[in-house]
Amino acid sequence: MPASASFLDGLAAGLIEITGARDNPENLAEALVFTPNRRAARELAAALYNAIKETLLVPRIQALGDIDEGDVAAAFASDELALPPALPAARRRGALARLIQHWREVSGEPDLPPASALAAADELASLLDQASIGDAADWSALEDLSLSDSLAAHWRLSQQFLDIAVKAWPDYLREQSSVDELQRERIAAEATAERWSGPKAPRHPVIIAGSTGATAATRILMKAALALPRGMVVLPGLDPDLDAAGWQAIAEAPSHPQYALFQTLRYLEISPQDVRTWPQAIEKDNAQARRRLVNEALAPASATKGWNARLQRLAQPGDAADLVTHGLAGLHLIEADDEAEEALTAAVLLREVLETPGKTAALVTPEAAIGRRVSALLKRWGVEAGASAGEPFSRTRSGSFLLLVMRWVLDPADPVMLLAVLKHELCAVGREGRDLLDRVSRLERNALRGPRLDSTLAQLADRITKGRRRKENHPPSGNPDQAGEDAGWIARPDPEGARLIADLDRLVAPSAAALSADPLDGANAAMVCAELAQSIAAGPKSAGGDRVWAGKSGAMAKQFVEQLHELCREMGPVARSLWPDFAESVAASMAAAPETPEHPRLAIWGPLEARLQRRDRMILAGLNEGAWPKATPADAFLNRSLRKRIGLPDPDERIGLSAHDFAQMANAPEVFLLRARRVDDKPSVASRWLWRLRTLAAGGLGDRSKAEAALKPGHDLDALSWARMLRRVEARVDAKPPAPRPAVNQRDLSRMSPSRAVDLIRDPYADFGKRILKLERLRAVGEEIDARERGTAVHKAVEIYATDRSRPLDQLIIDQLKASGASPELIQLESPLWLRAANAWLRWADARAAKVAGIALEETSTITFTVSGIEVALSATADRVELLKDGTLAIIDFKTGQPKSAKQVLLGLEPQLALEAAIGERVGFGSLGARPASELIYFQMSTSAATDGEKNGLPLDFKDADKNPIPTTEVAGQALEGLVRLVGKFASADQPYLSKPRVFSVKIFSDYDRLARRGEWTVEEGEE
Repeated sequence: MPASASFLDGLAAGLIEITGARDNPENLAEALVFTPNRRAARELAAALYNAIKETLLVPRIQALGDIDEGDVAAAFASDELALPPALPAARRRGALARLIQHWREVSGEPDLPPASALAAADELASLLDQASIGDAADWSALEDLSLSDSLAAHWRLSQQFLDIAVKAWPDYLREQSSVDELQRERIAAEATAERWSGPKAPRHPVIIAGSTGATAATRILMKAALALPRGMVVLPGLDPDLDAAGWQAIAEAPSHPQYALFQTLRYLEISPQDVRTWPQAIEKDNAQARRRLVNEALAPASATKGWNARLQRLAQPGDAADLVTHGLAGLHLIEADDEAEEALTAAVLLREVLETPGKTAALVTPEAAIGRRVSALLKRWGVEAGASAGEPFSRTRSGSFLLLVMRWVLDPADPVMLLAVLKHELCAVGREGRDLLDRVSRLERNALRGPRLDSTLAQLADRITKGRRRKENHPPSGNPDQAGEDAGWIARPDPEGARLIADLDRLVAPSAAALSADPLDGANAAMVCAELAQSIAAGPKSAGGDRVWAGKSGAMAKQFVEQLHELCREMGPVARSLWPDFAESVAASMAAAPETPEHPRLAIWGPLEARLQRRDRMILAGLNEGAWPKATPADAFLNRSLRKRIGLPDPDERIGLSAHDFAQMANAPEVFLLRARRVDDKPSVASRWLWRLRTLAAGGLGDRSKAEAALKPGHDLDALSWARMLRRVEARVDAKPPAPRPAVNQRDLSRMSPSRAVDLIRDPYADFGKRILKLERLRAVGEEIDARERGTAVHKAVEIYATDRSRPLDQLIIDQLKASGASPELIQLESPLWLRAANAWLRWADARAAKVAGIALEETSTITFTVSGIEVALSATADRVELLKDGTLAIIDFKTGQPKSAKQVLLGLEPQLALEAAIGERVGFGSLGARPASELIYFQMSTSAATDGEKNGLPLDFKDADKNPIPTTEVAGQALEGLVRLVGKFASADQPYLSKPRVFSVKIFSDYDRLARRGEWTVEEGEE
């Protein structure tokens, strides 16, 4: 069947004519037809119906090789054969992994992680399968290899390792009275061939159609079929124009699309010239030109030097330019800028087909990501066309839920994983719909955001029962060093949330024993996790939680659990910490069929699924080197030389089969070839097939620009321009700096704090977001403690140490950090640094002791003043206030971050300490009384090395432009006057709340920067 013909349509027409099915339908029913896979079998049945358009008795159509078929051998005979059972795939993987681990143990090597052992088992299984696919693999050749110095140590090790394939694995199969599945397929083919050669030989038509004969089993069956009275083999896309020299070149080029066909014909002892063209395969002139052009473009590298001459010979009686022109008619090349544009172009091409009644189209790509992307893009037009290759099991509803449960159950109180489970669409915990969503939402906001505080679900339930939330109208200070600013917390019990967590804890309890062991009994753990997932999914609409196993993803979930169970039975225990990764590695090789039905006119296929099929428009996407064709994988065990000695297939044969698929599809009447110039944000290289096609076309037309023009779609099919128009923004409105002006009575100016004063100076828009919009940044779930928790922990530790010195200060800090949710890893990392900081503080405090007469810690004081008719209360909580023996005050602030400079304080940009000094001078702090301040001090108490520096904790030195000292009382007075002026400005309705009018550093990111859209209208520059 020529590549330019629609294989299944032509085959159907021929079968009807050969059997006389129009007059005698029962003749067709007697036939036995083998196709490469089940999809081709289904499409052939449809093609037969479309061809006859009346009563149809469908022949028996069986798949030669179907990856979804559990018993491949069933396709080879009309009645049951006495065959040994095939070892189930999961047991095979597990047994190979166990043999690999045993070999490492004997060799003195440490065990591989289970996932790595499984990957190694898959590599070894692939090698065993290649030996079964080929005709003459001889493992005994390994024993005869010369271990000369030229043989690398790696390959010597491989030789020893492959004793598993040569000796251990066959012994294991004999013990199990089983065979490998591909080995069973070959045995079945041999048994069928023997049966067909005897008295039971079928008298009805037996047709093997569409296979290249790439496996030994298929070639055996082909040979047996040809010996039958009414046997026939229909080859796909054999090139009839090749001469003896051409076939000789192909015999030495495994990557050529005709290589597998040549090997098949050689096995069948048939010359290519003796193969006849299928009578119903009628080629039009353009179709013949396309076939010859594509075949010649994919010629072996050794034959490319004679391209132009052969092109001229193939074009006779015309010339090469005519052949190329006719061959490229209907063949279009589109190069998108990136993967997103490529997918959108493909989606537009599919969508445009629907404008023509009855017209069909198919996207074919080996890149599953492109297929999923195009499927998602089609939904914007209300078109449901799922990729027939399916979806990775881990992304399906049931698969993602099972894998989540398997990871979460090892640490049920982990807030991130807990929320992932609770928010999954299959989770119910006895509840349903809005009720569950509302409870989970409250739980997330009130108990799970921020650092992790609980190690068990029971502790979490207890904390939720007590609850904590911020007082109404008491927004956070945003200042990590102002612990007192964040004291506005009250308890708020959440009994419904606590019950949800308690119910979840009860569901987990039965599995605790099975999942607490280390290592885990993986087979048991798989079943326990499956039962737990089902229990969690149980709700009002699914009392037993059976919806986990519903639909196609649910069916795949059952297979996954069974496979995991079988694997672990063979492999043995799995380290508890590696269990989730191992389960995910098992799931990685599984895909679930699409839940939605196929679109009647559009399809998204992989190359294997597209084999033998054709639509009115074929879109071949992902045509980049390394994607299509995929790079030949490096053999983990044998180099090419050793593979050749053993008789294993050449790795490039995979490229040859891929090239054959490409050639078949590129011969459709209307074809679009798509690629992206950049993939994963890196330049890509066009597929070798595109390069060859371009080069050959340029030679035939005599000019590369003419070839490019011939390959470019016409204006009426310029899908790339259509895609770019869809992405183009016709009009753009630039964002402007925000300048909200709320009413004065909404500005809440009656309450002030030093930290709020800093906001109004540095970033008024942040104050607008907090006070007027009432917006507060949500903490990330389970995040590490931030500057606020650090500051609170340090302040609290110093406060406790002042009255109780039974424990070291550094230990008090560590205890407070733990209570704030610091992780054990962070505590271990920072403990020595906090010891250094604590010692620095103790030295500093001891050095000041002689001049201090009294101390007030974490005391809050308030003064009032009136501005524009508004009575303003300025409140501040001072970390430490010292009464010096000279009767003045020292205002000290502990900084876990970078201390402020004297210049910043003097300019009024950082007025915190100065305002506290003004308050101290007027009303005092605690029992110290109202006194002027003579020292303003920042003490940096952090993990930074600056904590131990000589300048840490020294009073700020204020000087004017002439370097003359400025009294601290004057600085305090100026700060208070500045605050009065600042409040006065914002007491005017005309004063806007600007975003960072005095930005300090581009590295300081405010929680409200994105709300202000700063990235759209400014390039930030630090300034003072």
